[in-house]
Amino acid sequence: MNRNLLIIILISLVITTAGCATKYQKFTNENMSFEYPENWEAMPILDDVSLTEREGDGRIFINPTLEDLESFKSWYGQSAEYVGEEKIGGVTCYKYKVDHGGAYIFQKINTVFLVVYGEGSEDVAKHIIETLNATYIIEPTEAPQI
Repeated sequence: MNRNLLIIILISLVITTAGCATKYQKFTNENMSFEYPENWEAMPILDDVSLTEREGDGRIFINPTLEDLESFKSWYGQSAEYVGEEKIGGVTCYKYKVDHGGAYIFQKINTVFLVVYGEGSEDVAKHIIETLNATYIIEPTEAPQI
């Protein structure tokens, strides 16, 4: 009898958790595309994107920059504590600790990105980094001829 009860409980847990899988939607603009959870909202602000959890405290901010990676890391490191490197989706990310969350700086194609996340939103930030495609490619410029 106890064995049957255990089987029923296990089946109930499997059915309950099966419906909890996160569903994603896609954001696309002229600079980037990425996936984010359906229960979040994405709002483009010029070249940046701000994401907020509809019912919760989740916050993420994505900024593509024209700075080169080393200069940007040096500048950002003046106001945040460097934690170390982390590979996310095959990309080397430089992780920083900021008040109430953290930040990742990384480069995809020729674009450097800053992804700042609030407490409890790091997994969403990592998913965004894994699925992010840079569509704004910075072309090297030649020095003008005099």
